[in-house]
Amino acid sequence: IFFKDIISISNLYNYNLVNKLDSNIKYNKIIVSWGFKSRFLPDGSYNDRYFKINSKDNDKILWFLIYTDEDLPKKVSDNILILTKPANKLKYNFFYLIKAILVKIALSKFSFKKFFHSLSSSTEFSNIVSDNLKQFITKDVKTIIMPYECQPFQNKIFKTSKIMNSEIKTIGYVHAFPVGLPTNYIFRD
Repeated sequence: IFFKDIISISNLYNYNLVNKLDSNIKYNKIIVSWGFKSRFLPDGSYNDRYFKINSKDNDKILWFLIYTDEDLPKKVSDNILILTKPANKLKYNFFYLIKAILVKIALSKFSFKKFFHSLSSSTEFSNIVSDNLKQFITKDVKTIIMPYECQPFQNKIFKTSKIMNSEIKTIGYVHAFPVGLPTNYIFRD
């Protein structure tokens, strides 16, 4: 299982943002959510299934969507960013895997414990999402909101945003009925 998880890092290459923002607009909130093509309207706005709101309701909110479908919507509103992985012929990129392993060795300062802790596909995905989002966390952003499932990338977004701006308010909306003993929701740094 451990080695399958390491190999799956090679499938995480080529994530990118497919649209650009107008640099003159100042956003005070960021909503991070899952993106689905079926939730986009013909005018380019997005109806979020977790918060039951539309992206055009407030133009001071930046929507950062982690897109799960292969086909992109034809039209996208100006306040929406889409993080996606385009369909590729290669399912795995072993050069990406080797590069990721070498970076993790260097960042762990050759500590085996730190290295093995960081060597997982969920940790790599959290780095990808966080690196793409943090460029939009400016001093104008007061709040980051997301449907919260306690996934590593969600925890990394909250931690990174607090490091960048300790005054930022982070809100995780638990949208599913919690399990019997939800210890994974306990406060983290």
